[in-house]
Amino acid sequence: MNTQRCRAHDSWKQVGTTIYTLSKFVYRVPCISDTRIVEQLGAVKKRSDGRWNWWRFKSKFHKSWSSDQGVANNQGAAEMRVLDGWNE
Repeated sequence: MNTQRCRAHDSWKQVGTTIYTLSKFVYRVPCISDTRIVEQLGAVKKRSDGRWNWWRFKSKFHKSWSSDQGVANNQGAAEMRVLDGWNE
């Protein structure tokens, strides 16, 4: 499987607008290149204090992906933490 080809089709998608009062976005990547089936590898969610929580979830298909979590000062920094170390 070619992780770089999958990354070419990655996306951030806002979810839960009817459930969450604060913004939440998930990071999605195809499980296998050239497929529409995606795997959710991470998420960022705004906190009530204005900072952002971020999560990296374990991947079944992309072995170089590692799990982690933390807090960042803004949405861009949180998204960068999710993507940190994303290599093949």
